[in-house]
Formats: sequence, C-alpha cells, structure tokens
Amino acid sequence: MIQSSIFKNSLEEKKFTIAQQMAFFSCLESAKFQTVISIHGVKVLWTLYSWQNYQNLCSAFPSSWVLDANSQFDVEVEWKSAKKLNLGFDPWDDGDPDCRFKEKDGVQYVVQRDFVACKRNNKVQLLCDDLLEDGFNNFLRWLLPRFFLKQKRLLLHSSAIVHKDATASLCLGVSGAGKTTISRMTDEEFILGDDMNLIERGECGKWYVTPALVGQAIQSSSLIGKKFLIHGFYILEKNQENKVIPVKKERAFTSLAGSVANLFWDQLSFEEVVESQELIGSVLNESDFYRLKFNLDGKVWTYVKPERP
Repeated sequence: MIQSSIFKNSLEEKKFTIAQQMAFFSCLESAKFQTVISIHGVKVLWTLYSWQNYQNLCSAFPSSWVLDANSQFDVEVEWKSAKKLNLGFDPWDDGDPDCRFKEKDGVQYVVQRDFVACKRNNKVQLLCDDLLEDGFNNFLRWLLPRFFLKQKRLLLHSSAIVHKDATASLCLGVSGAGKTTISRMTDEEFILGDDMNLIERGECGKWYVTPALVGQAIQSSSLIGKKFLIHGFYILEKNQENKVIPVKKERAFTSLAGSVANLFWDQLSFEEVVESQELIGSVLNESDFYRLKFNLDGKVWTYVKPERP
C-alpha cells in the first residue's frame, strides 16, 4: 500500500469523517470480548463486540499466540463493525488500495479501500468488515511493520522457498514479476510464503526468514513460527531461459528497499528512518543477491542450488 495525505474523492472524505466520529459510535451489543494475541511477538489487545468475531479472531492464529486478556500488550485495537453502524452508504465501494493519512489533535486517521482506523498513542480504533478478509489483513499490514521495526525485523513483500537443507531463497520483484508463480514451481510443503515474509538477524549476523501471518495463505501450517537461514535473495525476471546472475549489493538496494512492506517512510520518526536504513544495510552486507531469470517450464529450482549452512 502506498501512502498519501491527499484524499482523491468524496468517498475517502466520508471515510475520514467516519474515522473522526468513531469514538462516538455505539454497537448494538453492550458486552465486550477481549483477548491478547501475540502476532509474531507483537502483543495486540483486541476488544470486540461480537462473540462470533472473537471466536473467528482467536481461531485465525496458532493457539500458542492467543494469550490471557490480562497479559501485557504493545497496542490496543478496538474493532467496530461497519454492519452495525447505519452509515447510509457502502464504505468499501472503493478500488484504490493506497493508504491515506491525516493528523489532527494528536490523532492519526487512516483511510484505505477496506478499512478505516484512528490511532492515538498505543490505542487504535478499527472499522472494517466483520470477516477476517481483506480489511482485517490490510489493517494488520498497516499496523504491525513499525512494531516489527522496533524488534529489528522487516516485513518483506516476497515469496520464500525452503530447500531440503533447511535454507531459504527469498524472491523479490514488483507486482506481476512472478513471486507467486515461481513459488508454485515447487512442492507445497516447501513454500514458506508467497506474499509476505518476516526477516530478522540471528546471533551470527546472518538473516533468517519466517512466514508472516498477515493475510497470506500458508501452504504448510507446520512451517508457521519456524525460522530458516536465508541462502540468497533473488530478483525475479520472467525470461525465455532459467539463469542465475550475481548482483552487486549497490544494485540490489532498490529491489530490497522497495520490497519492505508498509513502513510509510513519511510517517516515520528520524530515529525510525535511521534504524530501518541500518537494517536494510545489514541485509545487503550479510546476504547474497542474484537476478533470477526464469521461464514456465517448472525447472527453475534446479538452477538454484543453495550451499549447506
């Protein structure tokens, strides 16, 4: 999602008005259901107004991630249902995937195709569809990356393949470059993630990857929470041949920085910008980068032969 502070149409302006009024909305149910879910180590206290919504939320994550409601948390999210609010129009009748931001009186308002949110300090009010689909997932992709940054981790728009020697190849590229296509050219049990993956530096200075549970379909649930040493990063290029070409680090910077998901650079503090640049620099220094040309004959992974760790 791309950031912008300019609202493009009257629907976005209506959503902004909704975001400002969210604190005054009331739901039909008076009871609140609460739980803390540790999403890749970011502890989110969820407050919900529907028992069904509460059950769906808890079942969407591994049971070990669901904590007691009295547990410590990093951020609180109060999730309100658009269905129970008489808005007079469909707030999701919008094809623009970009995030729009406004700041007013210490509150950040966020408008996106599938959700509306307002954030003051560590409390967020969310308005989206009840289902755990695009709105919920896009919200997570907006909310979590800055918390990951504090943990010295980066969310990458990428696909990742685990090899039999327990190392992983990460594939980078713009939309349409073939990240999902190339991941499907291997057995499902070796697909770590075909959309979003979380990377972090290990004690040895090497970088590891784990599949990010922020809306992508996980092919093998047994891989959730496991970390794999990154053998190399591959910048994808659809071609008539299968070929691996080493890439100099300075030329890999654009692809790597462009693959970091949803940090929204204009929203970061100076310290956060420095920290993110240091992390990207560490990935470049400690990892190997390649240009991976591939065709659709399904044999591309025979050209990618990771060394044993």
